[in-house]
Amino acid sequence: MSFFYPPARTRAQIKFYAQILQVAAVVLGGGWALWSYAQQLQAPYDEKQLNLYLVLLRHKFRFAVLWWRQHGHRGRVPTIA
Repeated sequence: MSFFYPPARTRAQIKFYAQILQVAAVVLGGGWALWSYAQQLQAPYDEKQLNLYLVLLRHKFRFAVLWWRQHGHRGRVPTIA
């Protein structure tokens, strides 16, 4: 018996734990792939949400400028710093 040739029982335990580790790696890899795919599916939705937010912000600012001018302010329109 040496380090490079362990007893049969030890070899069986090593094989058992290696198989458990292999299954865990496959399951974790599959979960990671599924999560990554879901993130890629979410990206266009997030871009549309951002675009909608920017359009609404533009309209809101335009209405604020119109209100500012209708109430007698002829000078410079205040800006967001």
